[in-house]
Amino acid sequence: MLLAFSFFSHYAAAEKGYTSLAPIPNVPGNGVSLPDYLQGLFSIGVGLAIVFAVLMIVIGGIQYVLAAVPSAKNDGKKKIQDSIWGLLLILFSYIILKAINPELLYFGLNLKAITIVPVGTSSGGGSGSGGGGSCTPVTKPGPCTVENLSGSFGSNASKASSICNGESGGNASLTSSCDKCQDGNGFSIGLFQINMIDSATSVGCNTNGEIFTTGTSKGSKVSCSGACCVWSCKVKDMAGYVNCKTKLQDAKTNTNVAYKLSNGGSNWSRWGANRNCGY
Repeated sequence: MLLAFSFFSHYAAAEKGYTSLAPIPNVPGNGVSLPDYLQGLFSIGVGLAIVFAVLMIVIGGIQYVLAAVPSAKNDGKKKIQDSIWGLLLILFSYIILKAINPELLYFGLNLKAITIVPVGTSSGGGSGSGGGGSCTPVTKPGPCTVENLSGSFGSNASKASSICNGESGGNASLTSSCDKCQDGNGFSIGLFQINMIDSATSVGCNTNGEIFTTGTSKGSKVSCSGACCVWSCKVKDMAGYVNCKTKLQDAKTNTNVAYKLSNGGSNWSRWGANRNCGY
């Protein structure tokens, strides 16, 4: 209850432009947003948990050293063991979440709009994510910000960042769940959702149609739901599929392929996200 009251009073004050009397870490004094507030609470929670775990290790150690009877020594030993396990749980949980996807550690609430596309509409040739969402550049730190893409795309970096945002949200490891083969394997990979069937030959993928049963074609549509379709292709070389997927999940490689396919960032007609951008 105290935490809820603190949150709502702090958030209400921020909405009115008041300055907090005791701002928490990572939260500005004025104009605080809900994600910023939650991010600050999360940082404090992790920090306090670590401090508490270390404190309990110290207390357990003192108890173990000074105890005169075996039962008290065992209690001290148990405190140390439990505290170490708790500390490891906190650290490994953070590391695992960051390894899976750093976005899991960000309390953002900026939900993207969804664009409804009639069944049968092309998902964008070189990509297959469906390209939903508004056409805006990536703002969170990562490989798809305008700044990071300017070295490759120059004056077209803002366009490239917007397409990347619409296709993957800046997630380099993303495999499309929108367009996929009928065996369930997605074929659009990475930041710019490069179609490994017909667009990844520059990195040595499916050059002669060796990975998919349909060669260098997605085949025919089996079924569609909105802008997402299942195609008649199937993976016949799983090792080659995994190798190609790994290559395209490399941010630099994926960006280089997108640069070539988009003619230096001047033509994004192959990408589904371009339905919202019109580049």
